[in-house]
Formats: sequence, structure tokens, C-alpha cells
Amino acid sequence: MLVVFGTPVAIVFIHRYFKFRDRELEMEKELHGRFTEKQRKSLEARVSSLETSAQAILQIVAHRPALEAAKMAAVAEAPPVKQEALPSPSPGRERT
Repeated sequence: MLVVFGTPVAIVFIHRYFKFRDRELEMEKELHGRFTEKQRKSLEARVSSLETSAQAILQIVAHRPALEAAKMAAVAEAPPVKQEALPSPSPGRERT
């Protein structure tokens, strides 16, 4: 008797449960889609501002005269390193 009356109830419960889960997943998918769209727009805006600032820096550097650029390159180079001469052995003593 429990099987006869319990089976239809279980079928209805299972059907409604999965219908509820399906709605829940659809809402989550929609919410996640909106969130990623906002992230994408934000990232595009940041990249655009970085590109604009990089172009401005390149334009400033490109308009400098070559002589000034050469001076800047000379400043950027490391100074020459002086090597100390090794002391020569004294002429009176020889090592064997």
C-alpha cells in the first residue's frame, strides 16, 4: 500500500525539485553573465586608458632631438670599472 501511494508522491516531488533546480541554475547563469559583462567592460576601459597613456609617452619621447636622446643614453650607461693591477712579485724572491 505504501508503494502504491508513495510512488506518485515521489514522482511529483522529484519533478518539482528538478524544475526548481533548473530555475535556480538559469537565474545563476543570468547573474553570472551580467557580472562577466561588467568585468569585460571594466577591463576594456582600463586597457584603453593604458593604451592612451602609452601613446602619449611615446609621442613625448619621439619629439625629443637625437642629441638629447644620446645624452640620456650616455647617462643610462654604467660608468667604466677600473681594474686594479695585481702586485708583481718582488724581483729578489722567486717561488719554486
